[in-house]
Amino acid sequence: MAIKKIEDFIEKLANYYVDSATVENMYSADSNQLNNLKLYLEKMFLLKPEYLIVGEAPGYKGCRWSGVPFTSERNLKENNFFGLENGFKIRNPNKPESESSATIVWNCLDKLETLPLIWNSFPFHPHNKDNQNSNRAPTGEELKQGKIILEELIGIFEIKKNHIIPIGQNAAKILKEYEIPRIIRHPSYGGKDDFITGMEAIFNVTVNSHVFSQNKYLI
Repeated sequence: MAIKKIEDFIEKLANYYVDSATVENMYSADSNQLNNLKLYLEKMFLLKPEYLIVGEAPGYKGCRWSGVPFTSERNLKENNFFGLENGFKIRNPNKPESESSATIVWNCLDKLETLPLIWNSFPFHPHNKDNQNSNRAPTGEELKQGKIILEELIGIFEIKKNHIIPIGQNAAKILKEYEIPRIIRHPSYGGKDDFITGMEAIFNVTVNSHVFSQNKYLI
């Protein structure tokens, strides 16, 4: 039943209308991103995550191509949680796209005993007009749309309100009525150290930010 809910959720994303001049829906039918997100959500459902971390929006080098929030194509190829041999897809296995925020986030996640679900306040890629190779902050209206989608995901995974953690101020805006334990700074634009400190405080783990390790979440 829950897998059917995930399939329905994925289908809604694939058919969601966006203004193509300023927003990119990466989850069109039969895209790598749609495939990867489906595999990710199904795998996470089997792990029964207790926590949800919520970022801002897909970056043009990261989730825009991977389909998985805070994740790059390089993560999909090199991190054992994913793996091309497990059905995850990227454009060119010899030249996977990398994103610094994704590397920082997964370096932290690899140290955790309990892997949190990851999502974005706005699940599509907002960009400057007619320039998909750029990032911009989602608008207030986009955040309202994103909150509706986020709440559906929270319902599917049955995440407790006090286990939802915003990464950055835009995520905090749409979660303001939730019992959030703390706001963690986004790792981009010099926020790496504060992000790591915040993750350590929430999950009671020490992170070596200089090592990108393989993780243990195999099922």
